[in-house]
Amino acid sequence: MNRRCSSIKKIISHEKQINKKIRRIAMKKRTLSVVLGICLLAAAMVSGCEKKGVEQSPKSDSSKQEEEQGSTDDKAEGSAKSASDVTVRYICLTKGIPYFDPIIEGMKDSVEKAGATFQDTAPDTSDATAQIPLIEAAIQDKVDVICISPSDPDALCATFDKARDAGIIVLCVNDDVTGNEDRRDGAVMSTDYDVLGKENFEAFAESMNYEGKFVALSSKTGTPFQENQMQIYRDMMAEDEKYAKMEFVDVLYGDDEATKSLTEAEAAIQKYPELKGIISPTTVGIVAAA
Repeated sequence: MNRRCSSIKKIISHEKQINKKIRRIAMKKRTLSVVLGICLLAAAMVSGCEKKGVEQSPKSDSSKQEEEQGSTDDKAEGSAKSASDVTVRYICLTKGIPYFDPIIEGMKDSVEKAGATFQDTAPDTSDATAQIPLIEAAIQDKVDVICISPSDPDALCATFDKARDAGIIVLCVNDDVTGNEDRRDGAVMSTDYDVLGKENFEAFAESMNYEGKFVALSSKTGTPFQENQMQIYRDMMAEDEKYAKMEFVDVLYGDDEATKSLTEAEAAIQKYPELKGIISPTTVGIVAAA
């Protein structure tokens, strides 16, 4: 048992090092992407652009363009705000995850440099509906932009609609409401998550010598990013014979809580005597299991 635990810990440690390198690159891209995204949104609010005009496609009829441009200009004159009147509020996935620190830092710097007000908040848990009261509070406070790392691709959409109906720009950050893209105004992704998932799984598989049983330690059921990452693992195993001797035996959910993640990892080691590896698409799980 001790030898097996040591082997698993070595694989988790190796995965942790891989993730650290990948995340360092991703964090730099993430900070830059978020800064650019927030700057564009702040600029749109300051100039008085219409909320949904950002994603409108150019029209082929030049006369219609001129008419619409005139209408937009009239609205802009009446709705323009100064930077000091713009408030951007970021709603994180949950409290206490260092992964999101660069996002918050990038937003805060860019928004405040533009002269606008930046606020951030987060629920105590990563439950699918935990962010809803925070979105509703932002609507009540009449913020101009809600940036959010969504906990679920479906559960938040009705509240997004309320925010947008109130004239608030809704921007998904670091993750998206996949399948419901029309329910938000835009999305800022930190990196190509498909590439990230493939590189991470390949390195993990190599550390297992492409054989043996493994589990995934995720955050919670339905979280878009983690679910997508695990589907990538499954697809790679199905499409390439070099993974034929690997067996994906279970998915564990630690709710992005360190104690629960550790408990789930320990239980998996007991449940699966031949377990060789634990892969985690969440930084909380990696740290807890290691």
